[in-house]
Amino acid sequence: MARPRLTEQRREEILAALERCLLRDGLADTTVGAVAAEAGFHRTLIHHYFGDMESLVRALVVRLTGELTQAFRDATATSPGLPALLDFLFRRAPSRAETLIGALRAPGIESAKGSLARMYEAFASGLDACLRAELPEAPAGRCRATAFAIVCLAMSRSQLTRLGVSKRHTEGLRSSAEVLIDALRRS
Repeated sequence: MARPRLTEQRREEILAALERCLLRDGLADTTVGAVAAEAGFHRTLIHHYFGDMESLVRALVVRLTGELTQAFRDATATSPGLPALLDFLFRRAPSRAETLIGALRAPGIESAKGSLARMYEAFASGLDACLRAELPEAPAGRCRATAFAIVCLAMSRSQLTRLGVSKRHTEGLRSSAEVLIDALRRS
């Protein structure tokens, strides 16, 4: 059995190689063999540490969604409130994690779907709680729906940016989120 420190190091090297392959080649053209070659390992080592491609992708998704969820928590802890949440969701460039998650949104990666859905739900729940705190008179159902719609706008922005859609168009998504919040204020 491998030493714990070496095991963790190898797993990280393999996940880093998977990231490079995904960013360069996309999911459809990334194989265990390609990841092994990128990492400088034999493919049996990939199977030893992760099993199959599905398990390897699942490990990366868990790591990426954890990074994004922590960034969301950090952003809201340092500067709570709607402006900070909207800044987190719309003002920054898509992160490496968001870019990779975009590459992983493909048919056949069932293991990724649950982790991604939980991450989006965590973002929506955090935004919902913030909306309820700042707009206590707003109906709870409308707060939930507005929070989810805003998260969808933010995730669309990330993907549209990755596709090279004009910044002029993607920056309008934050304005759309603000319109939703204003409508909630008036409800």
